[in-house]
Amino acid sequence: MTIYKIHGITDEVTTCDCCGKSKLSRTVGLENESGEVLYFGTTCAARALRQKGKSDVIVQRAMRLQRIRPVADFVSSNMHKGITAAVTAGKEYAATISKDISVSGYDSWGKVNIDGVGARIEVFA
Repeated sequence: MTIYKIHGITDEVTTCDCCGKSKLSRTVGLENESGEVLYFGTTCAARALRQKGKSDVIVQRAMRLQRIRPVADFVSSNMHKGITAAVTAGKEYAATISKDISVSGYDSWGKVNIDGVGARIEVFA
């Protein structure tokens, strides 16, 4: 059984990697355990996440995660400077995007949390 995490939503990929359906208006990027991102239609994404019949919920969650993903990527690219520096840089960058995004770090756990309205991404050192 493959475990997926929502990576984001896009209208640039219009074919489902699960069932092959094409000409979709949008797809949900799902990241598998190996870090590969696959693009599923909303119905297939809901099934893959074991949320059958809740494709609208999956789309909303994907849109919230997509909103904070640039901050997570920015923090991740700054982790080589240390967690404290990555958190400081992440907070400054998040402020340029939205006041609803917060960045906090935990040296003892080696991770940084990026929180938005209804979404969280964890970045590990």
